[in-house]
Amino acid sequence: MVISKEIKEGLNTILNEAAIINIEFNEIENYICCKFDLLRESDNETPNITNFKFENVFRFVAKYSEKAGNIIKVKKITPNEISSYVDKFINKDIYGWNFINVEKSNFNFKNCSFDYIKCQSYDNHDSIELFQEDLNEDIEMKIWFEKFEIYNELYQKINIEDLILKQNKIWDSIF
Repeated sequence: MVISKEIKEGLNTILNEAAIINIEFNEIENYICCKFDLLRESDNETPNITNFKFENVFRFVAKYSEKAGNIIKVKKITPNEISSYVDKFINKDIYGWNFINVEKSNFNFKNCSFDYIKCQSYDNHDSIELFQEDLNEDIEMKIWFEKFEIYNELYQKINIEDLILKQNKIWDSIF
């Protein structure tokens, strides 16, 4: 695993209370781009958009489930359909403090919507876990990858340390 402890902790802070706006999976070029609206200062209405591009994806697994009473049904989809299911959760924040290289995952890998595996040694690489939930549906995703980069809304590369510093200041100003 390549991500340092400091970067991991910073990314975990950045992603807490963020909203997943979109996920694009490109199987041909083997990347996943996740668009987030990060936490912003309380008086700022402008979205705080960042794009995380995960490259050389080793595994991508997701579970989309719908609840009807006491029955939970997992819908089978393809990795390329994930975006339309993430759209159902726009403006819903993700909560938690562990997203990067989670050691004790709550993710249940049985009965998934899809499980895309490009390399069997995926477990030796960095990963991110994402989830969104609503009253009657939820989605869980995990991506194992070789490297990642972060871009702003105009797809200009962002320095990760600068982003962590900026988001920590926002957290400190709110809480």
